[in-house]
Amino acid sequence: MIKYLIEKSEIPNRDAFYQWVQSHLSPKLETRTMATLAEQWKAEGRVEGYQNAVQEGVHYERVLLNRLLTRRFGRLSQEILYKLEQADAETLLKWGEKILDTKTIEDVFEQ
Repeated sequence: MIKYLIEKSEIPNRDAFYQWVQSHLSPKLETRTMATLAEQWKAEGRVEGYQNAVQEGVHYERVLLNRLLTRRFGRLSQEILYKLEQADAETLLKWGEKILDTKTIEDVFEQ
């Protein structure tokens, strides 16, 4: 039952929960409970780490695309900068591929 509760609920104060586990559960059950908690917290950390890496990657894609566009077409308008800021990773990649084949900056952003 404790394993189910741990997996299905969020524990906002992990230290307080750990103290509760230590004071209310047998050593054997405490060990199993803490192992379950450790697995859950590691999984949460992996998801959070992946999400941060994706966000960081999109940021660098924007920076690179901004530099490439500026080098090829000169200073970017506010409209273009806004488009870059709002674009998702897939769109940024699509635009990046178009830089080599287009003659104008408008062609890069053409659907």
